[in-house]
Amino acid sequence: MESLILAILAGVAMWFAIQRGRKMKARRAARANPEAQPNLGEIPRAGTPGTITREQIKQLKANNFEPNDDWSREEAALVLDSLAYARAVLAEVTGRRDHDIEVQNRVYAFVLRDDDIREYVRTERPAEPLTHDDFFKQVAAFVRRTQG
Repeated sequence: MESLILAILAGVAMWFAIQRGRKMKARRAARANPEAQPNLGEIPRAGTPGTITREQIKQLKANNFEPNDDWSREEAALVLDSLAYARAVLAEVTGRRDHDIEVQNRVYAFVLRDDDIREYVRTERPAEPLTHDDFFKQVAAFVRRTQG
């Protein structure tokens, strides 16, 4: 009986060690690829730090982001909404949905850097089909400039 308990404890300890290793590996990969990470230090912080939800973490990881534990719900929502908006504008301007991550990240960074566009995406959460308003025109012009 004691050997069974020791085997179970060893298994649980091994599982925790493997999970920790995976998290550390993901963090190292995220640090090695700063292009894929939003820099929330450059945008105003919003909400209560540390309130990011599990669902937001799952969505961010599905989009190749390694969320930080001190992000708020609002910051995570901004990242996801900005990425969705950047992808939607890219798709509409180019007629394609499969862009290189570098192209997508340039447009995404443009959306986050501009205070007015960032606020528009944060408050309005534009959905497809996109309205061809001034914000769309600014992002679309940036896409055309960077696409050549």
